[in-house]
Amino acid sequence: MYFTLRWMLFCLLWGGMALLSLSNRDPWSFSTTTWLPGGLLLAVLMMSRLSLWPVWLVTTLLLHTLCGLYSGRPLILAALFALFDAFTLPLCALALRYITRCERSGGVREPLLALTSLIAIVFGSGLLLMLCLKVLGDDISLFHLVSWSLALLTSILAFWPLTDALNREGKALVAGGRRNILATVGMLMLLLMLFLPSWRHLSPMLYGFNPIWLIFTGVLLLALVLEPRVLGAVLLLQYLLVIGTTLYERGLFVGGDERPLSAIWNAQWYLLFCSWLGFTTNRFARHTRRLKNQLQQRARIDNALAPAAATALFRLYLTDRRLIWQTPPDAFFGDEYSVTTLSLLEARSVSPFDADLELWIAGGREEPFRTRIALLLDGAIVRCRMVLLGGDSRDEILGGLAVEVAHPRGGE
Repeated sequence: MYFTLRWMLFCLLWGGMALLSLSNRDPWSFSTTTWLPGGLLLAVLMMSRLSLWPVWLVTTLLLHTLCGLYSGRPLILAALFALFDAFTLPLCALALRYITRCERSGGVREPLLALTSLIAIVFGSGLLLMLCLKVLGDDISLFHLVSWSLALLTSILAFWPLTDALNREGKALVAGGRRNILATVGMLMLLLMLFLPSWRHLSPMLYGFNPIWLIFTGVLLLALVLEPRVLGAVLLLQYLLVIGTTLYERGLFVGGDERPLSAIWNAQWYLLFCSWLGFTTNRFARHTRRLKNQLQQRARIDNALAPAAATALFRLYLTDRRLIWQTPPDAFFGDEYSVTTLSLLEARSVSPFDADLELWIAGGREEPFRTRIALLLDGAIVRCRMVLLGGDSRDEILGGLAVEVAHPRGGE
C-alpha cells in the first residue's frame, strides 16, 4: 500500500513536471529547453533498491511517451526521447552510487568525479540521440545537443545534493540548531530577489549591480555552515523558483531585449554552477571539520592507549562492520593484513567481545568503549587494550589497539 501511494505520487509529480517542460520548446524542434522531471527520476533511483528500478523506468517510459504525444510530438519521436531518458538517468545513478561507495572520505574529489562522469554520460547520450534523429531525417544541429544536455544536467545537479544528503544522513529533514535556522531564513530572503522584474530596471544608483551575483555569493557562503539536507533543499527550491519564473518570463534572468531561449539558457548555466559549487563547498567545509575532529579523536585515542608497547589505529564502518587500519597492525597480526572485519578480529581473540560492543553501539556511544582482549599471534597470546570513540558520524567509529604484555602460550 505504501509503495502504491509513492508510485501514484511519483506519477503525478513526474507528469506535471513533464507537461510544464514540454509546454516550453526551443524554436527549432520538438525538444524542450528545460527538463524538470529528469532530476526527480534520478532521486528516486538513487533512493530505491535496484530491484525496483524496472518499475520506475517502465513508468517513466510510458509517462514520457504519453506526455510527448499529448504535447504534439510524433509517436516515434516521443518514444525516442523517452528511451533517451530511460537510458541516460540509470547510467547517471549507477555512476553516482559507485563514486559515493568508493569515495568514503567525503572530500572534494567526489564532487569533481561526479561532475565529470555526469557530463560525459549526459553529453554522450545526447550525441547518440542526435545520431538517431539524423537517421530519422530530422534537421538536427549542435544547438539541440546543448539544449537537451544542459536541461538534463541542470535538473540532475539540482536534485542530487538533497538526494545524497538523505542517503547519507537519513530522511528526517528537520535541521537542528539556531545557526541552520538563521542561515536558512537568510537564504530564503535572498531567493525572494528572484521575483524582481529585472535587475536592469532598478534605480540608476544601482547600475552595474546584479542581484544574481548576490544570490550566488549567499549560496556559497551559507554552504559553509548549512547542514547538507538543508542546503540540498535550498538548492532544489532555488532551481524550481528560477526555472518557474524564467519560463513565465519573470525574474532576474528575463531582460527586455532577450529572447526566451537566451533567458532559460542563462538561468540554467547559473543553476548548474551554483548547485555544483554550493554542494562542493559544503562538502569541503564538512570534510575540513571532519579532519579536525579526527585529529582530536586520535589524540584522545593515543591518550587512552598510553602507555603501550605498540599501538594500531583503525576505523570501523558500522554498515558492514569493515575495518580500515589507519596504522600498520603488524605488532598484532604479524605480516598479515587479512583482519579486515570486526568478525575476523573477534576470531583472533581468545574471548569474544562483540556482545558488549553491540550494547555500546545501541546505547548511544556517548562514552568511549574500553575492553581488554587477548589476541593469538604465532603461538603466543598478545594481551591488548581496545578503545573506541563514538564521534559524530552515524556510520564510522575510530578505535585503537594497544599491546600490554605478551606471554608464551605455555606460560599460562
